[in-house]
Amino acid sequence: MAGPSCSVLSSEVTDSGELTNDLVRMVGNDRDGGSFWVNDTRKIGGAYVGEARPFILFSEPREKDEMSAIAEAIGWTPLLEIGLAAMCNDSKDHRILGDMALWLSERASGVVDLGGEISELGDQATKVSYQTAAGHISCFSVLDPEGLRAWLGSTSFRMVK
Repeated sequence: MAGPSCSVLSSEVTDSGELTNDLVRMVGNDRDGGSFWVNDTRKIGGAYVGEARPFILFSEPREKDEMSAIAEAIGWTPLLEIGLAAMCNDSKDHRILGDMALWLSERASGVVDLGGEISELGDQATKVSYQTAAGHISCFSVLDPEGLRAWLGSTSFRMVK
């Protein structure tokens, strides 16, 4: 993946099909499996209108210790994970990704795993730390929709690449 990525986690929605289909229809119209192109985010509350930008939907299995750490940090066990990734790394790709993650997290009553730690978020984010199977400590930031909306409004805004 050439650009930033994140995941939306939910305990209330267990089937992402309709939700992701709605998202893709609202932001663009060209989809090939998990790949899709975004050319207008106004219908989901964003401001981007322009050339089509490539994104993908993905799902990756998480390690047991990672899932336990997530549940402990946020207070519930995710039943659904929707991964989003930008295939380019321009600032507009970060913004589009953030707008799509916000839209999905609001509809799924979920939170957004930023895929890494963003120190500028401080107490605004929940920090999840866990030991990987290889014995390393890994950390990432999780935001609820309100926190992500505030982060999108920051002059320091970026997603994790």
